[in-house]
Amino acid sequence: MSEKLTEEKIDYIYNTLKKQESRHKRGLYFKWGFRIFIVIYLYYFIMVWLPGILWNFKDSITPNISKSLESIDKDELMEKFKSLYSK
Repeated sequence: MSEKLTEEKIDYIYNTLKKQESRHKRGLYFKWGFRIFIVIYLYYFIMVWLPGILWNFKDSITPNISKSLESIDKDELMEKFKSLYSK
């Protein structure tokens, strides 16, 4: 009977170790899969989203100078400049 009990203990330990190894492998696959996903996402964000965000930000903070230059009367500006220069 003691031989049967020892064999059951060995089988239990073997099955437990097998389950732990399986859980460990799944954990490794998940961990590395998540890391690879994060790296790919960061690459996508830096190469695609970030330039678009910066482009929109640049457009919102820089004034449109060409429209403001069209509304200036150049002859009037030259006359004012000449009057300041002649003083």
